[in-house]
Amino acid sequence: MCCTERKRIYEKLTYAGKHYEASPELLKRFMDENHRHVFFNYGKAITPDTYNEGTHSILMIQTDRSEVYADTEYSDTPRYRLRFTYHEHEYDFPITDPVYLNDLSCGRRQTGLKGRLFVTCSLGLEYEGWHYKLAATVFETEEHHPVAEPAPDGWFDEYNLELTRLITMKNEVEEQIGVLRSKLLLQMEKYGVDMIHSRQFIVSYTPPKTVMQFDSRAFREENEELYTNYCKPKHREASITVKRNKEDS
Repeated sequence: MCCTERKRIYEKLTYAGKHYEASPELLKRFMDENHRHVFFNYGKAITPDTYNEGTHSILMIQTDRSEVYADTEYSDTPRYRLRFTYHEHEYDFPITDPVYLNDLSCGRRQTGLKGRLFVTCSLGLEYEGWHYKLAATVFETEEHHPVAEPAPDGWFDEYNLELTRLITMKNEVEEQIGVLRSKLLLQMEKYGVDMIHSRQFIVSYTPPKTVMQFDSRAFREENEELYTNYCKPKHREASITVKRNKEDS
């Protein structure tokens, strides 16, 4: 006998007062084992017709090759998304889990590769003719530390040569520009010119003056609580810093 799936719409959810640890053993009891794709196709959204004809609008899955990342393409404020593989197909959903998002904003969770995750996926309300797929709840049941590949001998040699060439060129150009700026400054003061317009440049002259400079370090030391209240978390992607050894200068 085949069980018919039914779509359920909840008007109200009530807290039962019980707490369960989100362990893999518990979460696996609620995993979906019947569908090869997330909500009827491999895309980011479904049409209203597909939604109305569908048999479910929420499911829990265990993902493969997961990555949490911050999307800043359309906003300076990071919008966190989850990219993952499920049954050999890649998906990319916005994260709407308020607890997980708060952990990311506060630094309790980090972006990056996560390996396997338990994710409750859901469908959003219709927006511009589509129901978008969402990562409604994200469960990290263990600490994930991506295993780095062993670096081959001499892998940095090529980068070392190119960095040396480019930084040497950069320093020489910056020195030449500095000399030219000094000469141009003297000429603008000599002739009393405040601004120069050419086809390629606009050069403005700023006379010497005393300006007020905010000392954030001193302010923090003297007003730690006030400083903390006005600080907002800002996501920064991974980066590197390159410094030239002094003995090689």
